[in-house]
Amino acid sequence: MLLTSFSVENYRAFSRQQNIAIRPLTLFFGWNSGGKSALVRFLPLLAESIRVATLPIWLAGDVGRQATWSELVCKSTRRNVLRFALHWKHTPSLSAEWEVLVGVNGEGQLIQSLSTTIGSSKRSFLTQEEEEEWTGLVPCVAADDGAKENINDLKNGLDQLAAQVQWISGVRVRPPRIALFSGGALPMLRPDGSDAVNHLIKAQLRSTE
Repeated sequence: MLLTSFSVENYRAFSRQQNIAIRPLTLFFGWNSGGKSALVRFLPLLAESIRVATLPIWLAGDVGRQATWSELVCKSTRRNVLRFALHWKHTPSLSAEWEVLVGVNGEGQLIQSLSTTIGSSKRSFLTQEEEEEWTGLVPCVAADDGAKENINDLKNGLDQLAAQVQWISGVRVRPPRIALFSGGALPMLRPDGSDAVNHLIKAQLRSTE
């Protein structure tokens, strides 16, 4: 399952929907303060949110950097709703689109809607207020529900996104001149790159096994 594109709307500087195709090498370029960093940050923000699996959008981590919801959504629209979608190359193809909002006081994230498309089959899910339970971005569906297959495919796609997307911050530490390799490395590189040497050693050993 390969993520091929994503879209955002009412996110940071982007009041209108922005569709971003993902290629083996994807470059963002443009004027200063045009939203390049925000677009680069969005998938890592989702990946971190999926790993934490509490709120739909986790803003208290390394990627979110304690941002508030009002800082996440576009200020010019004065709307609290964040819309985004993910599209995977799969057999059959898979896409999902969310609408997430917060209360008037800026608290209490709520998934207003989720729609999935698998091949030619489209499915819309109840809002988080009406659904019994959600885990992060995904509703918990009963075993006999006809939507189980849709949800399982969506979970697999989100799990792969969480495992494959790595956030590296703009400020990184210098690697040590002497490193002691203990035999392994964390699954994900630290955002400041402080354990990069261990990852490089692990990759080298794996390539020469």
